Amino acid sequence: QYLHNAYPAVTAVALPSALLTNGTQSFAKFSITSVGAANSVVGFQQILLNVAKSTGPSIASSGMQLFEDGVDVTSTGAFTTAQIGTSQTAGTVQFKFTAERQSPVSGHVYEFKANITNTVANDSIATSFKTPSANAVPNTAAVVNALDGR
Repeated sequence: QYLHNAYPAVTAVALPSALLTNGTQSFAKFSITSVGAANSVVGFQQILLNVAKSTGPSIASSGMQLFEDGVDVTSTGAFTTAQIGTSQTAGTVQFKFTAERQSPVSGHVYEFKANITNTVANDSIATSFKTPSANAVPNTAAVVNALDGR
């Protein structure tokens, strides 16, 4: 058994626009805060998202960006994507930081942006946190999606 001082809370944040159009668009935005003692922080090293979309739009993995509190932090890690192109309806986006990120009680807001193409009327893109296949162990950075509402 392990005793933890804090745990992460993930909260959806409204996107800058609810209209899906071609061009660079935000497709996921959320905050990560630490829940626990007044000065507690939580650490994590990767963010895994499920992507569900209609068949038309394509999300370009090349040039994808991650922002933390409005600052581009893409250079602090790397993206891995799967099944997010045209004609594909379910895929994943992973961002793995090169070093552990820490989020205090006040939290940080994260925003994923990418070049979206081939959109037409009634297209959609939705994201959710990917359910982990295993729990993080001590001395290993916690996976942000470990608390997908549980």
